[in-house]
Amino acid sequence: MRLWLRLWRVAPISTHCTLRFSCEKLNQGIAPPEGKSKKRVRHPIDGFIAAGDMTAAFAALQSIPANELNPKHVAAVLHMTEKEGHRDMTAVIVERIVRSNSSMWDENILSVWLRHQCHSGDFQAAWATASMIASRSGGLWKKRNLSPLLAFACLSGQRANVMELLHHARTCSVPLDVDDVHVLVRYFSSTHEPLTTLHHLLQLVVEYLPHINGETASFLEHWCKAVGGVTAATTCVDPSSGMCACCGTQMHGLPFTAEHKEKVLEGIRVAAGVTRRNDAALAARRKRSFEAWTKSMITFAPLQTADILIDGANVGYYGLSSWYHIVKEEMVKHCTAHFPDRLARLHKGTTWSKKLPFVDVPVSMELIDEAMSQAKAAGLRPLLLLHERHVEPHNMFPKAHAILNKWKAANEVITTPGGLNDDVCWLHAAITRCTPTDVGATTGQRPDLLVLTNDAMRDHHFQLLHQRSFVAWRGRHQVKFSCVRENECTRVQMTPPSTFTSCIQHNVARCAWHLPVIEATVGETVPELEDKNTTQWLCIR
Repeated sequence: MRLWLRLWRVAPISTHCTLRFSCEKLNQGIAPPEGKSKKRVRHPIDGFIAAGDMTAAFAALQSIPANELNPKHVAAVLHMTEKEGHRDMTAVIVERIVRSNSSMWDENILSVWLRHQCHSGDFQAAWATASMIASRSGGLWKKRNLSPLLAFACLSGQRANVMELLHHARTCSVPLDVDDVHVLVRYFSSTHEPLTTLHHLLQLVVEYLPHINGETASFLEHWCKAVGGVTAATTCVDPSSGMCACCGTQMHGLPFTAEHKEKVLEGIRVAAGVTRRNDAALAARRKRSFEAWTKSMITFAPLQTADILIDGANVGYYGLSSWYHIVKEEMVKHCTAHFPDRLARLHKGTTWSKKLPFVDVPVSMELIDEAMSQAKAAGLRPLLLLHERHVEPHNMFPKAHAILNKWKAANEVITTPGGLNDDVCWLHAAITRCTPTDVGATTGQRPDLLVLTNDAMRDHHFQLLHQRSFVAWRGRHQVKFSCVRENECTRVQMTPPSTFTSCIQHNVARCAWHLPVIEATVGETVPELEDKNTTQWLCIR
């Protein structure tokens, strides 16, 4: 305290004034200088919502005056009460808004109220709410609003409303999922709808639905048997030939047209600039870097003559959990060879199992080299793509340098620049070389570029792509692999793309529909289901 007083006495007058003015600003709450935004004070309800405390969040919301309600708070608490199944709380919140503040009726709140009305059994009220939502969004329907109302209409036997909702699904491109189709098929089979309805339904979902489940297949068989005129039977499709055992129809791969190609390439260009925190400056730098890299690839001769592109990181990290600790220890010993005193300290602070959000060990160059050898043995010219960090000297062991130099001498490796996602780069390179199925191949043209990877391609950047088109390309060009131990050596075994795609298929010439039947196991996600192979199909002809 005495030291502070001494400093105060010797400080210039201007300093006293500055200190005093600063204190007064803090005490009196003077607004910040012009151009600087005032930091928003968080309401206690934000903490309850973040913590998932529904009871506390509901109580806090009720304590806020009606004219001070925040639509985001209302929507968040409504979603919490709906998720926990507290419909009484949902009704209390919505009724309060109805009485006091009609301006709060945004789409998020109305969607929860619509689902509440469907659960409560009030179809007319639910239909009115859904119509209000659609009118406020220019006639557009969203899946989260259409699906519950569609299920309710089927359950209530409201055929006219069911058909109107199917019309909205078609005009607004609402993707109906496995559950939606199951509800519809069960309803239509019970009412013995004509086969024209079945045909229109299958035409509607063929772009979005990857498969049906066994129960839906049973209802479809019952529907066809009751109406007559067609037969529906569960059969199998030969995995190697793609031939239906029931009618002899040949299954095919999804078409990948010039329009599909352009849609996917546009999605890749968008994905190249995506940042986790919406950093505009970083996004601009990434886009410039990506454009420069793709432009350089146009004249890169090895890419134009390659038959298969190898995703180096995916191959080089195969089975990482089984050898991570071995390589990590080797890294520590390699880095501390000239500094033995650091070894104990590094051992103490080292993670010996892969629990990090990133991979902190180098790729296995030996495994990648084995994949390159297997590709050559199959008569394919390989081109390896690696992120530049994997070929930096400090990230490689001495043996890896020799392997890398061999690839460089043969012009068989290409690196992607730092700051870019290597998946986006190899995907762009592969699809650029792809010939659309609706464009005839020219004389002397190289075949499409295959890609060796086990990547399921479901990360956030892949979600930006046109999904149906992307799945069509992936099914025709992705080569998967596995590794086996033979004579103390690791061998890479490649699995070429299937001759057909496991998806709903319509053969116009034979007037036949084929639907893959896949059963979900407990805890299985939709992406995992889509990657399943099945030999069980429903043949309708």
